[in-house]
This record gives sequence, structure tokens and C-alpha cells, in this order.
Amino acid sequence: MSIIHQNYQNMLNKIFKDVINTEFHDISFTNYVDLVMNFNNEIFRCARLTLKKYFESIDEYYKNSDERKRKYYTKGKYSRYLVTIFGEIYFEREYYVPIYSTEDDGFFFIDKFLGLKPGDTYDPIVKALLMEAKASQSFQKAADDVSKLISTRNDRTIHISRQTVFNIFKSFDISDDFYSFFDSPIDSETLYVILDEKYISSQDKDHESIMVKHAVIYSGKTKIGKNRNKLDGKLVISSIDGVETFANEINTIIDNNYANIKNIIIAGDGANWIYSCYRDITSIEKVNKTFVLDKFHCCQAINNITKDDDYKALLYDYLFHDKKADFITICNSIIDSNPERIDTINDKLSYILNNWGSIQHMKNPLFIGCPMESHIANDLAKPFARDPKAYKRKNLRKHIKLRDYQLNEINIFNLYLHKDKNICITDTLYESDFNHSTNIPALYSNHTNTRNNLHDLCYKLNNITTL
Repeated sequence: MSIIHQNYQNMLNKIFKDVINTEFHDISFTNYVDLVMNFNNEIFRCARLTLKKYFESIDEYYKNSDERKRKYYTKGKYSRYLVTIFGEIYFEREYYVPIYSTEDDGFFFIDKFLGLKPGDTYDPIVKALLMEAKASQSFQKAADDVSKLISTRNDRTIHISRQTVFNIFKSFDISDDFYSFFDSPIDSETLYVILDEKYISSQDKDHESIMVKHAVIYSGKTKIGKNRNKLDGKLVISSIDGVETFANEINTIIDNNYANIKNIIIAGDGANWIYSCYRDITSIEKVNKTFVLDKFHCCQAINNITKDDDYKALLYDYLFHDKKADFITICNSIIDSNPERIDTINDKLSYILNNWGSIQHMKNPLFIGCPMESHIANDLAKPFARDPKAYKRKNLRKHIKLRDYQLNEINIFNLYLHKDKNICITDTLYESDFNHSTNIPALYSNHTNTRNNLHDLCYKLNNITTL
């Protein structure tokens, strides 16, 4: 830990201890619930008071510093309201303006010191919590959940609006692409890629639904219950871009996360885009690619041809024993008995015949099923399809990327904090943040002086005994 951080920490510890010693109320209770709830309220009240005193103490010291007196006027105190994970706080801070400037280049030192953006009601940690919640649910639900969490720590109920969550989401830069998700590539002779799509209602003028392509990549499965399996080494990726772009992203994920592959089993419902993707996925030498039709869609097609159990038994027998001519004969017999259903039967017959070879690949001993329907439901339908016409195309790309990050176990909370540059409190004290005008000398002339002044400042702060 640097000397700067150590001194700030020591100062904060002193203030917190002082608050606990002088402000912590006696806990009265008649039962366990009273004890825990009252203790909870008191701890968070003291945390809020500590932050308020800490912020105001630092600002007061800067106001009285020689550095400030040489460079800046004070223009009075202004209150700032901030919602933190401990609840609401109000703190007073001075407004400073440069002595040598005719422009209004004023600033709040403590806001700069903390890295708080002007006008922000919610601190970066609350925003990060909202983005973490938003990754798997609606704006409104994310707002309600985080509001409820903070309200349990506050003196009154907090209400975060849906629009607030949307505004934070809109400004959240999630453009960086993550393609390496494991500490080291997973060794797997056989890799599985299952593909499907989900149509999401559009808010755009043409109101056309947007096709979201979805891929689940995994190295095998492990039985974890009577009727439950867990996919091993699982990664997901979604896209509204073209097939070629989507296939290239899949290839990048495969190259970065899996090693020693000899076989790739690709499965899906046989849509044209899926076959195109199958052709574009990996061209690694000595890797065998096999496409298998999803059994769910195969069975669904047969069920649409006939509801008669005897006919269905024959169709399944001929299909899985590769007796194409007999399969067609049975279908024609069903048409003769149900001429009013000729279009439906011919449509499903064509579907099966077009995918006949892929259906036979189900007998490949490496094929272990295609659980894509459940993934589409949980990964895309559940968070996105419940609100009709809820998304614009330009925003949907961002929504699905955030969802992918969560499904691939990227820490959304930390991602937001790093993206928003709210991790290191001392970073805000360097000259680049305080050089308000090219006509005004920076607050500190260079980084060496910055560190010396900071050490002096922190040393004095560390020895403050009264606020």
C-alpha cells in the first residue's frame, strides 16, 4: 500500500472510530429481530456520518492550505446529495475559482478528489449494482431490486427510476470484446457448438423483429441430477450481425479458450444461416466437423405430420434406420387419408428430407444431445422477449453483449467500475484533472511536486485529532 493510501486510510479510520465512540446509539431490543434490525440501522447511519465528516474534513483542509490561497478564491459552500450503498448522505463543500482567470473555471475540490461527476445523484458503486442487476432483468426490475437493497440501509425508502437505470446503461461503455474467459485453454478432443436464434420485437420505425443469433460452446456434460446435466467449459455468444461476423467471433472464442480439438459437433435446427455458420466455423487442420440436426425439431416435424401413434412409430423407425423410401411412402399414405393437410405434411416432409443426412448423424457416438431450446429460453427469451417493441437495434447490441458477459461469468460490477474509472481515489489529484485553463498554472507544477505536496497533505491529515 502506498504512503498516500495509507494516510488516507488512517484518517478515515480515526474519523470512523470517533463517530462510533460519540454517535453510536444504545441498541434497545426485546427479541432477536429487534437486535439485528436496530444494529443494522445504527451501523449504516454511522457509516453515512463517517463519509460526510471525512469528505468535509478533506475539503476544509484544502480550503485552508497555502496552495489553495495562492491559486483559488472560495465562493461559498454548496451542499451535495449522494446516494451510496449505505444510504443517502448530504455534505458541504466549497466552490473554488482561479484567481488569475476571467472565465468561470470554478470547481469543487472534493468532487474532483472523489472522482464524482457533476450532477450525479448515485455514486459509482450504486451504478455498478444497477448494471449488474440489469444484465439479467428489465430496467424497472433492476431499479426496484437495488432501491430495495439501499432502502434497508437508509432512514427512508429510496426510489430509483427506470429512466435512471436506462441513462446509466446508455452511458456505460461496454465496447471492449472479451474472448478469453478461462485462466488457461481447456483441453478437449471434442468440442460442441449448438446454434439457434430468437426474434426480438423492435422499436424501430419498420417494427421488424430483430434476429439475435445465439451460440453455446462447451466441451462436454456432467450429470448432476436425475434429469439434469451441467455443460462443462461452457461459453455463450450472441449477435445481431451477419453470419460471417458471427462465425468469426465463434472462431476467436474457440481459438482462445479450447485446445487440442480433434472433433467439432455442431447442432441446430437446420436453418440456412446455421448451415452457413457451420461451413464458416473453424478450418483448423485435422479437425473433423459434423453437423447434427437438433432432435427436438426432428420430433416436432414428425408430430406435425401425424398424431397417430402407430404412424409415428413407423416414421421414427424408418427415419432412424435410414429407410428414406419407406419414410416417403408412409407420408404419402398419410396424405391420402388427410388430403386437407397436404400442405403441412409436404412442408414437414421436405424439412426432414433436406436434413436427412444431418439426422443420421444423431447416431454418431460423439453426439450428446442439443439442449438449445432451454438456453434460448433462459439466455434470451426470459430477459428480452417479455416486453414487446422494447428495443432499438442500436441498443439491443449493447443489451445482448452485457447479457453474454454475465452468462460467461464476467464480473459486471467490477467491469462498470473500471470502465467508469472510479477505482483509485488518488488518481484525481494529478495536474491533468485540475488544469482548468491553459492560462492558469496547474494546481501542482509537476508530478514530483504533486507527490511531495500530497505526502505533506496526507501527513497533516493523518495527525488531525479534531474535526
